[in-house]
Amino acid sequence: MHHCEDGNKIIMPPSALEELMLMKKISYPMTFKIINPFLKNYSHCGVLEFSGEEGCVFLPNWMMNSLLLDQGQVVNIEYNELPKGQSLKIQPHSSEFVMNLSDPKEVMEKILKDFACVTIGDTIMVNHENQSYYIDIVETRPHEAVSLFETDCELEFERPLDYKEPEKIKPKVEQVEEVKDTTNVEKDAVFNQVEEVKDTINLEKDAVFKPFTGVSRRLDGQVSVSAPPPVVAAEDDKKLVADSRRHARIVICGLDGISSAAKEKAKTEETEDVKGKTKENTEEKKFQPFTGKKYILSSCC
Repeated sequence: MHHCEDGNKIIMPPSALEELMLMKKISYPMTFKIINPFLKNYSHCGVLEFSGEEGCVFLPNWMMNSLLLDQGQVVNIEYNELPKGQSLKIQPHSSEFVMNLSDPKEVMEKILKDFACVTIGDTIMVNHENQSYYIDIVETRPHEAVSLFETDCELEFERPLDYKEPEKIKPKVEQVEEVKDTTNVEKDAVFNQVEEVKDTINLEKDAVFKPFTGVSRRLDGQVSVSAPPPVVAAEDDKKLVADSRRHARIVICGLDGISSAAKEKAKTEETEDVKGKTKENTEEKKFQPFTGKKYILSSCC
């Protein structure tokens, strides 16, 4: 019986109505307290009709689950007159109940007309557009259980159980400070990188070839008399270059790899050798005693 699932009204046997008629004071619509005798938990409900099988009552499935009842289990039902509700606070389990409905409060007021009463601590199930929603009864006034029949009950909503607080948007001042801090950190990182590059360049400068700082040698292999210019620190490179240009001797090499100075020196030595040989030849041509031809004196035959 699908209509029994809407609301919290149960079907009772005819014998229950006969017993109620014997009571002196009964208010309508009738409300009952239904108790799980084993766990002692309870709730309240109304009656849909007295047409059930003798010895049995029919409860909505969600109510049986709420009371932790099994099918065929014994329950105790007592007649209980409830005051009319003045206010009701509920809490949906899912945010979809609020998000999917254009006016959740109006929809909930219509759904509660199927409920004869509600009790604090109940978890009721409501159906809307083929969708089932579970809702907790958080607060009722003026009593822990109230009747909803012909009453103007004020309805309030608590945040859904799955509700999450939105992330707080930081003020602009804090955002600016964070940007400044980030910028300072980036500047420090860039400064450190620049310093590292400078150190690397200085190391490379120290290893750069320094002109005119070697040892000069003559063609005969002897060390040149003129001392090389002194080696100075890297920061005096410009001064070193100027001094080197002022004091350095320019050496020009030909295609054979021999410098012009070396060639000039070789020519000079060669000229000196030729002069020496010429001088020797000249000296040989001068008079030298006992160096002429010898003749033998002999008589003619």
